[in-house]
Amino acid sequence: MLTSELEINETRFHDLEGALPDLSTESGQVMFNKKTHGKVMLMTLYYNIFGPEIYYKLFSLGALGEGDKDTFAAAALACGEKYYQVASSIRTLGYFDTTPGGGFHGMAMAQKNPQLDYQLFQKTNQNFKDLHLDWDNEAKDQFSANNKIPIFTMHCNIKKINPAAYMKDEKIANMDEKRMNVRFYSNLKFKLNDDDIYSPDNEKEKNKSEKTDNDPNEIDFELSRWQIVSEILCDQKITFQFLKDDNMDEVCQFVKNTIAWLGKKT
Repeated sequence: MLTSELEINETRFHDLEGALPDLSTESGQVMFNKKTHGKVMLMTLYYNIFGPEIYYKLFSLGALGEGDKDTFAAAALACGEKYYQVASSIRTLGYFDTTPGGGFHGMAMAQKNPQLDYQLFQKTNQNFKDLHLDWDNEAKDQFSANNKIPIFTMHCNIKKINPAAYMKDEKIANMDEKRMNVRFYSNLKFKLNDDDIYSPDNEKEKNKSEKTDNDPNEIDFELSRWQIVSEILCDQKITFQFLKDDNMDEVCQFVKNTIAWLGKKT
């Protein structure tokens, strides 16, 4: 419980024992320890079997995006098992539509490293207790979407991978050059050893080497995705039902052109 020792009627409801402290859960990625949390998994299954009729609406209370996302924490609470929800806010990635009336299109939710986030949570919580800091202000500063905790996973929830559909969409594709015309993920790049760059116990970046254009440890996230698409669709020629009516030669040319475009230095 993160509030000070207040009377029950002065304590926020969601800080009381037995209540879920978080408004909701971004559950694009969830990790379970099956040895210790087997009952939680079964309880989650139960909540989802009866979710559409009962539990989804009960857990979300009418909020947008009701579904399985809120069953995980509820199941852990019901089973009396420990769990941790990443405190750092997700980072929204997307692109700006430069056409008249266009705006920002959020395409993915970048989720932070849970281990480093937990270390930061422990440190912040200890400071709160020792220095009597205001938790709301401290949390706002430490756990914002743009804090130093590196991205761990990406939930690409908008426009699932479908190059055949992309190539027909004039809003995102260059119809003349037969390639993508926008980057979905805000030019996101990451390093393979990103966990070593920042530690909550050391506010300074560990790796102070200057960034170079040819850094072998740096990965262009979007380019990497398209290279994987090319490998699966065009090299291995694995077939998918949703692409059965499309001309795969044209699709692969679109993929190839997009990779070349993304690979150009900007």
